[in-house]
Amino acid sequence: MRKLYPYLFLLPFLIACTASPDLHNTGQTPMAQAGINWGYPHRGRENYEIFDELKISCLRVDFFWHKLESSRGEWNFSDNDRFFERQSNKDYYYVGVLGFDTPWIHDNPEDIRQIDRDDFENFLNYVEQVVTRYGDIVDEWEIWNEPNLPFNTFWTGTDRDFLDLTLATAERIRTIDPEAVILVGSLWRYDKSYLKKLDESGVLSTGDHLSFHPYYDKPSKIKSKTIQLMKNLENRDFSGGIRVTEVGFNTSGITPTSCPPEQQGRMVMETLVELGELGAPYIIWYNLYNREDEGRGIWVDKYGILLLQDEGELIYKTGGWALRRYNELIAGKFPNNLPDFATTGDDKLIFSRFYSSSEGTEPDTILLMTDKRSVNLRLSGLPDALIHNCADGAVKDMEAGIDWTLTYENPLIITSPHISHLNVTILK
Repeated sequence: MRKLYPYLFLLPFLIACTASPDLHNTGQTPMAQAGINWGYPHRGRENYEIFDELKISCLRVDFFWHKLESSRGEWNFSDNDRFFERQSNKDYYYVGVLGFDTPWIHDNPEDIRQIDRDDFENFLNYVEQVVTRYGDIVDEWEIWNEPNLPFNTFWTGTDRDFLDLTLATAERIRTIDPEAVILVGSLWRYDKSYLKKLDESGVLSTGDHLSFHPYYDKPSKIKSKTIQLMKNLENRDFSGGIRVTEVGFNTSGITPTSCPPEQQGRMVMETLVELGELGAPYIIWYNLYNREDEGRGIWVDKYGILLLQDEGELIYKTGGWALRRYNELIAGKFPNNLPDFATTGDDKLIFSRFYSSSEGTEPDTILLMTDKRSVNLRLSGLPDALIHNCADGAVKDMEAGIDWTLTYENPLIITSPHISHLNVTILK
């Protein structure tokens, strides 16, 4: 029997939430789980320990055709088999990416990252091999990755060829497994023009959900573009939902999603909260780690939430702590939009989000953030509360009360069974 993700039993509520006029989590659906993009099963088994530490139970994994069938008819599944051995010990939710090309189908090196029509059947044979072998492990199949990315990064063929290949791939998957969950699109950003092509070609309707990657420069824009996409899908009578299968912030370079390293944690936390409240069951973060020397020139790939040092040790970046805190303290909880706590001073300097452990109950978790550089707070009224630092691993007992400097870079999470008794004084 196909295993079910812990929150997918609420799928009818998710769809209802997605179709609601304001597209906002009404408190009926739990906050999304933050997963991780891990596209390298050939070098990833040992990372299950860090996945567990980050409270991650959702992984996006690539099934690289060129690694599985490097020569025609010669298959090697050993790396993927070893990677998925762990799934028998713990119930992970896997999103499997089908792609890309393999060298032996090309006469010219320039043809890389495309599948000519004469090679469709070769690709579909690869799809059949993978889906047949891993269909009982993988929960959702995503077809390709970012075909609309500028500079033909992932797809160099024509749009028509890609759309037809997607239709053929979805049909082949359903032939093998009629119950398979198929993600189409895998769009880079909200692309109205490409979405229209997906719709008019029939690709949109053949998928269960649309996947996309909202790479923007700030969480508020990620949220607004996601809402625009959801409204567009609603207007097209698309019955499925959205899946954010990539999102992230680069801590170096000058890419549109770059941010200072000290701000990555804030960007992670705010993005997860904004997307989580839109009702998606999971959010896949890109990516687990980077090395100090990743990338060159303007493209410096330091999207990792962890840093892999030369000696092989993984250490937390601020983004790592934020994602871990989110999964530990917010994911799976229910938004509570009617908090009741006392604020003294200029409460416009801070904003808060409340979460409850179960639907309809009083909140037991509060997230505090500020858009100012720093705000001095006096927290009191909760002798049993714990204060969780979102930029490092510190956890502090509030005791009778405590003064705290809330900074832009470091959101604050407070947990207590009596969170409504919290008093917040904004100090000058």
